[in-house]
Amino acid sequence: MTALIVLSFVTASCVFGACGDLTAKTLSPEARGRASAWLQAGMQGSGALGGAAIIWLAARSTLRFVGFCTGLVIALPRLLALAVPEPPPAFSHIIRGRLSQIGHEVYELLRSSSRRWGAILLISPIGTGAAMFLLAAIASNYGVGVTDGTWINGVGGGVVTALGALAGALIPGDWDTRLVYAAAGVSSALAALVLLTAAVPATYLAGTALYLFTNGFCQARYAALVVEIVGAKTEDASVLFSILLSMYLIATTYTIWLEGAAYHRFGTHGLLWTEAAGGLVVGAVVFAVFAVWACGARPIWPSQRATHSLPSAQLPVAWSSRSSV
Repeated sequence: MTALIVLSFVTASCVFGACGDLTAKTLSPEARGRASAWLQAGMQGSGALGGAAIIWLAARSTLRFVGFCTGLVIALPRLLALAVPEPPPAFSHIIRGRLSQIGHEVYELLRSSSRRWGAILLISPIGTGAAMFLLAAIASNYGVGVTDGTWINGVGGGVVTALGALAGALIPGDWDTRLVYAAAGVSSALAALVLLTAAVPATYLAGTALYLFTNGFCQARYAALVVEIVGAKTEDASVLFSILLSMYLIATTYTIWLEGAAYHRFGTHGLLWTEAAGGLVVGAVVFAVFAVWACGARPIWPSQRATHSLPSAQLPVAWSSRSSV
């Protein structure tokens, strides 16, 4: 069973990498954000509703039949990817020359100031949604029953997260992706603070729903940021996409550890304040950098648009121009 779980995660990472490659190379910059939002909404919504359907079927049928149906549900929708038009792949050796090419692309990413700062955002604690994995453990502290807690952290929470991801599709494509991601992370941090207002069931249910909605929004904007960092000119886009995805997972892992340690030492307040602090501090730094840039100082994060000729005092320049990739 452990080997099958590991194999499923390896396969899933390959699928995510291929999806990132298609998104970066076949869509316009304006469409990438919407595609990322729909991707995350599909993952969250189908994960919640599909999981509930499988559990319902498992209680009424044999294990073999449930496994067969699960395989069909996973495999058949993926055939739609064959309908996506893309240029024929160029021949390349599996190993020879690939590692040096990947290393060169990582080096180019680090050389680009805007892409480098975007990658730093991905490995920072903002927008990770780490508390999502710990909210079920604190439900009893609010007097929430098992049924309500299971619902909001299960099917209901998955649907709410999917709706938050869909909200990411409403963001115009020419807004700076890093700034929008930071704003999404701050909204998630503020949602975590709502859970501190009162230790009653209504606060837990409303606060958790708001947190999951903003977390879905963060996931959509994180995917859009990753695709923008990868860019359309990267040769091994799927590999670079996977590397950036692993950075985000590293950030989520260490944030979960920090919040777990804070919970054991300071209780629920320690967990939630740790969750909020990461988003608020990083968000404040990002907003300060963009504010300095907007006021006419040296452009720390240069814009993607080379024809950037408006006066530096006009704030929409810094707030709506897309960053270079």
